[in-house]
Amino acid sequence: MAESFELADIPPPVPEKDEAALESSSALRSRVMARENDGKLHSERMHEVKLQSQRYDVSLYRKLTVSFILWLLMLVINMSGSFSCTGDSLASCYPQYTLRIQVINESGRKTLHSIQSGLEVLSYFSKSVTSAEESMGDRLASMLDNYLHSGPAPSDEPTPEPIPEEPIPEEPQPEEQSEEQSEEEGEEEEEEHTHLGGLDNAPRDLSWIMDMMSTATHWLSGTNHSEVTDTFSPRSSFWFNFHGFCRYDHERFSKSCESAPGMDVFSSVVRDLGIQFAVHANNEDPETASKRMVRIYQRMVDNLNDRYDKLLQDDNKAGEYNMKSYKDVRSLRNARYFSEFSMVVVSIGLWVSIIVTVVCGHLLMSYSSELNYFQWFQRHMNLVTKSLVVLTLGYFLMELPTFLGDMYSYVKLRKLFTKLAIADFNIGLGFCFTLTNVFLGAVQLLIQLRMLQRHVKL
Repeated sequence: MAESFELADIPPPVPEKDEAALESSSALRSRVMARENDGKLHSERMHEVKLQSQRYDVSLYRKLTVSFILWLLMLVINMSGSFSCTGDSLASCYPQYTLRIQVINESGRKTLHSIQSGLEVLSYFSKSVTSAEESMGDRLASMLDNYLHSGPAPSDEPTPEPIPEEPIPEEPQPEEQSEEQSEEEGEEEEEEHTHLGGLDNAPRDLSWIMDMMSTATHWLSGTNHSEVTDTFSPRSSFWFNFHGFCRYDHERFSKSCESAPGMDVFSSVVRDLGIQFAVHANNEDPETASKRMVRIYQRMVDNLNDRYDKLLQDDNKAGEYNMKSYKDVRSLRNARYFSEFSMVVVSIGLWVSIIVTVVCGHLLMSYSSELNYFQWFQRHMNLVTKSLVVLTLGYFLMELPTFLGDMYSYVKLRKLFTKLAIADFNIGLGFCFTLTNVFLGAVQLLIQLRMLQRHVKL
């Protein structure tokens, strides 16, 4: 009984496969492997067909050729924008803006005189230590703020009727006065106009104020720079580009260029005047002196903009100021911000155009070279073209705001110079180059998208 139980627990032996089963299994495995090989072979054949279709697509080759030529043109335009109108450039200057000093009327002459006198004051104080730049900029901002403080309008205050007064008999006075008495009276009269120490009771003519300060600096420095500078001469023209500016003398046919944020027109003019002042004063480092002068000017502009923002929040106090003229200060600050932005965009755009031009050149070489390096671009043209689309889109989205900002700045600055009546402000050839870049960027984007949709197989 026990033996039968133990035998029942033992599993039956596994039957051995016969030869027919082994042959059937081997045949099945062979058919599966043959199908896999056929699939791979079919995939390879399809890949080769697509590759040959892509390689011999005449329309695709033409679009690549056109794209490569356009990128070469855009590269040249970007290089002209980056290296034109700079101090170390051997190429011609293709400016975005041009400015020609042109005094139209007496008001313009006074305004120009005020600007030049004020910049001469900047030049004198720029010789001080660097730590005094901020305080000097703040002082100049306070002076201009006081000038724009016009006080309540005469029509806002009722004018009382004059009360008739009885005539007061005149007392006999000596016919002659001593010189000391006359000088004391003159000092008292002068104190009546200046006892506040500011400009509230001084004449409201900014040209008078600037001329007074300029005369003081001439007396302190012993020189008069206005007679030797060409910045505000009618024979001078300024050309402004992204990374620099030039001053051209129409009588001497000479050109002087400097590397600077050239789209900041006002800072560039201050820099040019500072260099001339420093050279005339035999300064050992004109570059440093001019940069310090620009920093004082920019500090003054920033201070005035802070004051303007505070006035916008206080309507009662704003009513005491000439807010329309105060608003023009905002254009000076915006010009500097746009100049810094455009310099970065143009530099990035230059590198993008270099990269895309090289990639397009490799795609063209894949049609004529059998090297594996170039054939990789042919076998992965879909991936490469998508990368080109991304780079071109980024390039277009950078160039478009630059052009719009360029156009907006031109409109604002032309309106400002027309109101001041001191210069003729126009667009230059570089402005047309920027417009061309935006247009060609849109064309490139369209060409590459059509290549992806219709021609690129791999």
